[in-house]
Amino acid sequence: MDYVTSRRFSLPTDATEMARKYWYNLWRRRLWPYNNLKPGDRLWWTENKTRLIVWESRVVRVERFEYSSRNEAVSKFVSLFGWFEPEPYFEEAATSGFGLAYKVQPMKLLNMVRPPKIRLLQQGWQVLDPGTVEALTDEAAGRTSGPDF
Repeated sequence: MDYVTSRRFSLPTDATEMARKYWYNLWRRRLWPYNNLKPGDRLWWTENKTRLIVWESRVVRVERFEYSSRNEAVSKFVSLFGWFEPEPYFEEAATSGFGLAYKVQPMKLLNMVRPPKIRLLQQGWQVLDPGTVEALTDEAAGRTSGPDF
């Protein structure tokens, strides 16, 4: 499956940093794609401010959990990944609910304009239809500015 996800902050432009981090969403309810995301899925990353698709990546690990407080979420991150690195999203996230955490392997740094037909849902995710995936893949393949990893 191919997904696009957005971030309100600037994404790393270094492949090592992108792969080192774990990424997460904390929701009050089990929002989509809580039960759907799996290793092997392709994830395209976009920044809200720049409207750029910054990375094409492959999901390599997925963890799902419930939490009753932000402190419990931090403890869960530490038990799963060995560390926790706060980011602005954490302070805005639901104080209890469901966590979706994942790691990715960067495939290509893109920095290409997000097509207008990609309209992200409020939780910042969208599944991509085959035609959109084909168009993104073709454009990414034709780009020489970003390295393949």
